[in-house]
Amino acid sequence: MSTEIEVAGQAPSPPLLEQAHAVEHDVLVASLKMSMIAIPICVAIWVGIVSIGLAMAGSGNFLVALPMAGGVGIVAGAFFGIWAAFLAKAHQFEELDRKAAQRR
Repeated sequence: MSTEIEVAGQAPSPPLLEQAHAVEHDVLVASLKMSMIAIPICVAIWVGIVSIGLAMAGSGNFLVALPMAGGVGIVAGAFFGIWAAFLAKAHQFEELDRKAAQRR
């Protein structure tokens, strides 16, 4: 057994491609989480708007309009969830772009 201490060198940084994959994975996870938050909110908003509009118009055809409003709410919630996730993680993409420009 030796009593000599070996000093470790500087750890290599991961390649740019691996960093890009990690950021893309972070965006995917964040978009799923934010969509799960935004979808119920948007569904409630759209169903509420359509219900108020049908009630004010005096139309009793809720069976057709409310499922359609729910579908539009799902699409709107998915859009806003993905959009919010990308905006929240955009600084990581900018950092990758700066690193790539410095390497050139």
